Amino acid sequence: MSIIKEHIIKLSDEIGQRTAASIQEGLAADYIFSFLDSLNLNPKMSKFRSFPDQNITWLILFCLFLISGLAYIREPYAGFLISIAVLISFTAENSGNPIISRILKMGFSQNVSTSIKSKRNGLDIVLLANYDSPRSKIIFETRARKLTVLIFRLLLFSMIGVTLLYGLSALLIFRGVYWLHKPLHWTSFIFLAYILSIVIITAVDLIRNKRPPGANNNASGVAVLMELASYFSKKIPENLNLSFLFTGAKECSSAGIINFIQKNRADLEGKMFINITGVGAGRLAYTSTEGNILKHRCSQELQFTASLASKSIGLGVLGPVKYQGLNTDCVIILSNNLKGISIIGLDDDYPVNIYSRQDSFANINDEILQKAFGLIKGMITLLDKQLNLVQKDLIVSTK
Repeated sequence: MSIIKEHIIKLSDEIGQRTAASIQEGLAADYIFSFLDSLNLNPKMSKFRSFPDQNITWLILFCLFLISGLAYIREPYAGFLISIAVLISFTAENSGNPIISRILKMGFSQNVSTSIKSKRNGLDIVLLANYDSPRSKIIFETRARKLTVLIFRLLLFSMIGVTLLYGLSALLIFRGVYWLHKPLHWTSFIFLAYILSIVIITAVDLIRNKRPPGANNNASGVAVLMELASYFSKKIPENLNLSFLFTGAKECSSAGIINFIQKNRADLEGKMFINITGVGAGRLAYTSTEGNILKHRCSQELQFTASLASKSIGLGVLGPVKYQGLNTDCVIILSNNLKGISIIGLDDDYPVNIYSRQDSFANINDEILQKAFGLIKGMITLLDKQLNLVQKDLIVSTK
C-alpha cells in the first residue's frame, strides 16, 4: 500500500468525518502537523473563528427569502428590501466574500502550513488542499447529481426572479398602478415554491445527519500534498520556494483560505497557487475557469505547465475543464486577483462521490492518486527548470 493511501486511511477511516470546527477536524490538523514536523519542516498552525456548518447558512438564507414573500403581503417595500439583502448575501457566500457565515462564527478551525526555501531566491509556489469534509447531500446521492448545475442555476434564477417581481410591483404601487400588484405577487409564488423545495431538501440533509468519511473530499488531496511535502523536503528545488498549505473550514464558505489571504495579503503578490482536490478517483484534469456565479480564469502559465507535465509522465493531454461545481479554494484565490489552478478528478463534471456516503476509502483509486502526485511533481520540476534556463540566459547575456 502506498504512503498516500495510508494517509487517506488515517484521515477518513480512523479520524473520520471532519466538519468545520469539529473535534475530528482538529485531530486531522494535528495529524498533518505531526507529519510535517517529522520531516523537520517546522510547520505552523494558525487558528481562526469559523461557522460549523454551511448547510445552516444556506437554510437561513433560503428561509429569509420565504419570509420576504410573507412580508410582501403586508408591506411590498419591506419584502423587496429583504429579497435584495438575501440575494446579495447569497451571491457573497458563493463568491468568496461571505456575510452570514462571517457573522455567525461559533467555533475554531485552523490552517496548517510550512515552506521549503529554494537553493536560490526564485518564484513562490503555494500548494494547497483542504482537509475538512462536509455532510452528505441528498442531491449528490441521487440521479439529480448530474443536474446539480441546472438545479443551482434555477435556484439563482428564482431568487433573482422574486426580487425583480417585488421591485417592479413596489414601483407600480409607488406610481399608483395597483391592478398589477396581485398578479405579480401570485407569479412570484412560482419561484418561491421552488425555493421552498430547496429549503426542505436542505433541512432534511441537516436532520438526517449523514456524515461520510470524506476520503475523496478531500483526504485524497491532503494525502497527495503530504507526500509532495515529503518528496521536496529531500529534493529541494533550485529556483522555487514551495509553501504547503492545508486549509480548514473550506466547506464553510472557504473560511480557511480567506483567513490565509487576509493574514498574508502583503506577501502574496506574484505567488502562484496549485489547489489539489478530489484526486482519489475519476478523470484527472486541470481547471481553466472556476466559479458557479462569477467566472474566474485560471493562470495561463499554470495551465500550460500542467499540459506539458501530463505529457512528460505519459498521461496524454489533460483538461482543461471549465469547472462550474461547488466552489473550490481556488475560486477565492482567483477572486483576489491571484494566479491559481486546481488539479481535480472529475466524473460528470464533479469530483467522484463528494457529498455522498459513498465517499469512503473503498472507492479510492490508487492509480489516480499516483497520477495526481506525478502530475504536480512534474509541474514543479518543469517550473524549476524553466527558471533555471532563464537564469542561465541572464548569465550568458551579462557576459
